[in-house]
Amino acid sequence: MTTASKTNLVPEATLFVGRDDELAALRDLMDANSRVITLVGAPGIGKTSLSRRFGTDQLSLFGRAGDGGVWFCDLTECRTLDQITAQVADVLDLSGAGDTDALARIGHALASRGRTLIILDNLEQVIEPACQAIVAWLSRAPGVVFVVTSRERTRLTEEAILELEPLSGSHGAALFIERSRRLRPTYAPDETERAAIDEIVTRLEGIPLAIELAAARMGVLTASGLLQRLERRFDLLGNVRRGARDRQATLWGAIEWSWELLDPHEQKALSDCSVFRGGFTLDAAEHVVELGDAPGTPWTIDVVQGLRDKSILRTYQPPDLPGELRFGFFESIREFATSKCEDCEPLRGRHAAWYVDNGLQWAGAVHTHDGPNARRRLALESENLIGIVEHALIDRETELARRALLALDPILATRGPYATYLDMLNRSLEDPTTGDGTLAARLLTCRGNLRRKLGHPNEALVDLEQAIEAARRVADRAAEAAAIADLGIVHHEQGRLDGAREHHERALSLFRDAGDRRGEGRALGSLAILHHEQGDTNSAQIHYEQALTILRRHGDRHSEAIFLSNLGDLHHEQRRPGEARAHYEASLAILRAVGDRRIEGVVLGNLGAILQEGGDYGDAHNRRSESLAVLQQVGDERLVGILRGYLGGLHLERPPGDMTAAVTDLQEALAAVRAAGDRRFEGLFLAYLGVAEATRDRLAAATAAFDAAESVLADHEDRWLSLAARVHGAHLDLLRLRTARAADKEAGGAHLEAITERLAAAESEPTPMNESDEVRFAVRLLRQAVMTHAPDALAQRPATADRVLTIAPEARGFIPPEGEPVDLGRRRSLRLILRKLATHRLTAAGQALSLDDLLEAGWPGERVLPEAAANRVYVAVATMRKLGLRDVLLSRDDGYLLTTDIDVVYGDNA
Repeated sequence: MTTASKTNLVPEATLFVGRDDELAALRDLMDANSRVITLVGAPGIGKTSLSRRFGTDQLSLFGRAGDGGVWFCDLTECRTLDQITAQVADVLDLSGAGDTDALARIGHALASRGRTLIILDNLEQVIEPACQAIVAWLSRAPGVVFVVTSRERTRLTEEAILELEPLSGSHGAALFIERSRRLRPTYAPDETERAAIDEIVTRLEGIPLAIELAAARMGVLTASGLLQRLERRFDLLGNVRRGARDRQATLWGAIEWSWELLDPHEQKALSDCSVFRGGFTLDAAEHVVELGDAPGTPWTIDVVQGLRDKSILRTYQPPDLPGELRFGFFESIREFATSKCEDCEPLRGRHAAWYVDNGLQWAGAVHTHDGPNARRRLALESENLIGIVEHALIDRETELARRALLALDPILATRGPYATYLDMLNRSLEDPTTGDGTLAARLLTCRGNLRRKLGHPNEALVDLEQAIEAARRVADRAAEAAAIADLGIVHHEQGRLDGAREHHERALSLFRDAGDRRGEGRALGSLAILHHEQGDTNSAQIHYEQALTILRRHGDRHSEAIFLSNLGDLHHEQRRPGEARAHYEASLAILRAVGDRRIEGVVLGNLGAILQEGGDYGDAHNRRSESLAVLQQVGDERLVGILRGYLGGLHLERPPGDMTAAVTDLQEALAAVRAAGDRRFEGLFLAYLGVAEATRDRLAAATAAFDAAESVLADHEDRWLSLAARVHGAHLDLLRLRTARAADKEAGGAHLEAITERLAAAESEPTPMNESDEVRFAVRLLRQAVMTHAPDALAQRPATADRVLTIAPEARGFIPPEGEPVDLGRRRSLRLILRKLATHRLTAAGQALSLDDLLEAGWPGERVLPEAAANRVYVAVATMRKLGLRDVLLSRDDGYLLTTDIDVVYGDNA
């Protein structure tokens, strides 16, 4: 017997795509001697295609001499045991099918054929008699193996289950492209089309039948055009296949086949479940699904389990709530089930009552010790709540919409999408003077906060003032205090620090009068930020610690994370990078637990600032870029602009400096912060832009940028920011100095003096560089530029410390703080190492150089074994200490550095 005579499988007309893992899993089950393997899954998931491909792959095993081959039996039209035996006998070419001895006759025939693989396709509508037949044949033919496709498991003792999931995104896209090429053989999607294909596959949830039906439209549509029409998926994915059965010709037909196999209670439960979005729990189903109370009516849990067993419902465990089992279904099935709902209004009422009441309880617990769980619960149910808002707004049930939005605020305000949230708020607040005054006040505060984040401070001010008025009308002191506190934040971001302080102190008083400890903690934290920004670091530290103590006792992890980050900022500015980093990382851990993507993005950017100041530019860029991506996803345009500006600053500092990238980033940043009305960052980034333009020798552009920065910051109360901008302005003097020297080497004295004066101002007592990372950044940039273009400015700079280390040009020698001049003219390695240490001290004071850094400086390009390398550096350091640098050249766990207790100057007398 030939191999061809041992199967009725014919080569597929289309290429089989994906499912490598599933094919491997089937082989593993076969190798484990499983005799009944059931492929289960939702309509259109690809059970038949996979079974046929597996059968073809197994022909080499079952088609050998003495074996019975591989046989595919389609049971779609079967409804009885006789029809099953007749169909199988016909496929196996056996006589006598359908008589009373058919089961035994087929069993004996199979036993005589040796190892045989039989694929029984579409078993669900005939599962009971089919199981009877399978049991009989298994007992008579020990060499037979069955692969069954069904939307419901057989529950046979011998059964092994493989549940099919949707195709992955890449396999789904590959399937779409391959099927499209049957209509357009040369189809080669460009980047835009690829993006549309990916979105189509996502919208179709990776269901192979839906993807193939969509691709069948590619004879008259592009992928982008098809994507635009997916809102009417059942119309789009129908009437495109000739010769196929109804259940394979359209997506509607595939689902309807399963619907007709359900009993009436299951159909009623499925149509009721269509009201859920994004999944649901059994508790929710028991409150929403209404099966009636007549005798014999099944329990909801039994019906839900039946739908799950028939691959209509899916189950999954949320990773962040491992003790919970959730149900859901594909969107196509949900839309189909919605069309079968006969009385939707009572159903929606039960659904809204369950989710809004529970949602408000979860929202109220967000800032307590159970906050992380409450947030996770809200996040899981956010789609249900959004659906309630949408229907309520359509039906003009404004109060219901407002209550659902208030429940959603902890999630949408921290994770977005902001545009969708703002639209729903706007529609629910068309007339904020109507309805429940407390609801209106709280939602006006929510919208004011959101508008502030979106960069619309003037609109935010209007909302928050209206919220205060609404709260006062109903004597809701808590709502009034919350609105006043947020109004203070808007004033702060606009640079009106006195107004911000007034509002925060008023809010603090109201919170204390109301006994609102959480509100009190937040108000103290806001005042700490003000003290911090105005240079009163002691008051800032005290207020931060008071705020954190209160918030931890209350259990408000979210606010704790925010103020931990702020405390990290304070320690960063105080040159305490280890403590700052610890605070940032603790903040990140909390933010990721509670799911605040927006503040997570801010803290990632702050970690990037620490890395940048430490000279780790690659990791700094990675952190800044990660931060930018998070904030773009959330949709906070103001913060996106700020991070873009800081990336521009990184391009300015990162050797060798990319001024083109810096200017591009800074221009985008300026557009964003201007739209947000943030004058503080507008002034700062204008100064950054001035540095970039001066570095590119563009005098007019640099002058215009610095003039604009000065104008913007003229009425701003942040003295360190103004000082940083002034130091940045020295790049203009440096450009003029370079230009003057090109024409006359003796010229430029005034510019040199201006540079020296600005450096001295930044390093004067009390030391601003210990209180502002912006000032330190400005000084680092200026020192780098001066070291390159005018090192004599450093030589002329007056000492600002009691002890001075004077270094000769090119480090040919030095004069220690206490001692005689030391000549290094013939000690090349020591000279190079000292030069590296001195330069690093001038550009990154307080940061250590690693052993590898000093090895590369002293012996550039040499390859040395690690032990020998360490020995070289140790000897060099010990020698320099003996020559007079014992108290100056420090050793730390992270490397070597010149102490910050001395001043380093250059001079020819060394």
